[in-house]
Amino acid sequence: MKHYVITGFLFFFALSLQAQHYKTPEWVKSIPNYGEYTAIGISDPRLDNDSLAQKQALIRAKAMIAMMHEVEIAYTSEHYQSETEQHRTYQLDEIIEKLAMYKSRLPYNEKDFRIIEQHTNQNKECIILLTYTDSNYAKDHVLKANAEYYSKIYETSITRNYQAAELSNLHIIDSTQEGMLHYRYRYEADGRDMKITSRSGGISHDFPNYHYKYFSTDTVDNFIRYDAIKDCDKGLWLAYFSGWLYGTAEGSKNLTSRVKNLEDQFNEGRENATHYESADKQEEMARQIARNTMSFYLHGFSLYQNQMFLKLSSPQLNEKCPKEWIDLTTQPQDEPLKEKRSFWDWLFGRNK
Repeated sequence: MKHYVITGFLFFFALSLQAQHYKTPEWVKSIPNYGEYTAIGISDPRLDNDSLAQKQALIRAKAMIAMMHEVEIAYTSEHYQSETEQHRTYQLDEIIEKLAMYKSRLPYNEKDFRIIEQHTNQNKECIILLTYTDSNYAKDHVLKANAEYYSKIYETSITRNYQAAELSNLHIIDSTQEGMLHYRYRYEADGRDMKITSRSGGISHDFPNYHYKYFSTDTVDNFIRYDAIKDCDKGLWLAYFSGWLYGTAEGSKNLTSRVKNLEDQFNEGRENATHYESADKQEEMARQIARNTMSFYLHGFSLYQNQMFLKLSSPQLNEKCPKEWIDLTTQPQDEPLKEKRSFWDWLFGRNK
């Protein structure tokens, strides 16, 4: 009897663990080019109203299409490092900051859009695959999507412990002759402190401090040459949106013809210091500024160990194949890979 009780307990325990993981549809992994632009929109987790979740996912998909269609990206980054020698010890300080601002505008008619796929998982996240094709219908809507991405990595002490701060912000304005609707999403994190604010047409959504888990869609072998963008602990939308901001910001800075760089070095020595009290400080700062108007194509995303891997391309970064995603994992192992670098390999300057 005891054996059956233990077996039953283990069985239900395994089911409870599995129930805490959520599935994503297979079509998110590979998105064909249905129209001029195709994007995914995802609602916040666990909204009580299914209709509201669908509307939220739809307006976010439209906003992503607006930012893929033609977006102005202003990017700046600073890397500061200082080294101080005092009492025969060295103190190193380092700060890396990145800021990207996005502005986009898309006049449209509702008939320009077509919902290709729609799925709601057990976490009540509505996922919509939306395509856009410019039609001859009068444009009675104007959608503006403005976004902001900020990240900061800094040291918390002389022990070389690093701490990260991050901000992802989205403001959508959908205008018609009758008026305007505003949609906002803001994610702020500094170390362990985190805050998410979401508003849809004047309605605020509260976020409980839950950690969500998702089933992997691929094996680890498929991500040897990919870059994990974001954890999915706080939902698919945050991972998808902030990962897209990070990847496109890094892509924008690689248009070197429109990038300005500034590097400075400073050396400071303390006067009247004894041999044992010598204090020399060396400071270095590098700044990079870029402003570009770009377009992007989304080719899907995959999940592995609760991390999201995005697939992107840009005609400005890959003029030969503007709408094609070169998936290196589908190539035979004995095929040379030097001439088939992925978008991310090109993005981070990695050579095979």
